[in-house]
Amino acid sequence: MEAAPIQQQSSIGKFFRRVARLSKDPFLFVSILVIFALLALFILYPIIMVLAKSLSSPDHPGLEVYVNLLSSSYVRESLYNSLSMGAAAALVSSLVGFLFAFAVTRTDIPFKGFFNFMAIVPIVSPPFLGAVSVLLLFGSNGLITSKLLGLYNYPIYGFKGLLFAQVVTFFPVAYLTLKGVLESISPTLEDAALDLGSSR
Repeated sequence: MEAAPIQQQSSIGKFFRRVARLSKDPFLFVSILVIFALLALFILYPIIMVLAKSLSSPDHPGLEVYVNLLSSSYVRESLYNSLSMGAAAALVSSLVGFLFAFAVTRTDIPFKGFFNFMAIVPIVSPPFLGAVSVLLLFGSNGLITSKLLGLYNYPIYGFKGLLFAQVVTFFPVAYLTLKGVLESISPTLEDAALDLGSSR
């Protein structure tokens, strides 16, 4: 029963030790404080102000504005579509990013540099360029759909097309994160686990 308070005290002690360590490097400490201040100013403050304004509207005080919004079937459908798209894009992007990261860090495939470069390109290219590329390659008269696969009037618009565009845009974030994680895990630990009878 006393383990939880002891763990809490040790975590608080670790936090203060890290702060003391940071205070020895004033430039780093000030940089971190400035970054958190800018995040609070440009992200948290606008969100809080919008929330406060929505709750203090003279026409719809309190939560009435949200009740009125959610009573509309169009708003509910839009909210459902947005949440579904976000969840599906996050899941598929993570899976694609993991496959790329695993292939680059754990296999002996040729042209690893090329795959690494192609995974980073969507991050450095403008967002509209990715959208136009999806339309030109996979649209109703796209290069891949109509010229290579012979599919005419392919319906790229809609949920599936938008999901594809979102995955192409955001899987590099998952790739870079998971690549760093996989590189930090020593392959000898996996070999040792396999020797001890663990499955792949």
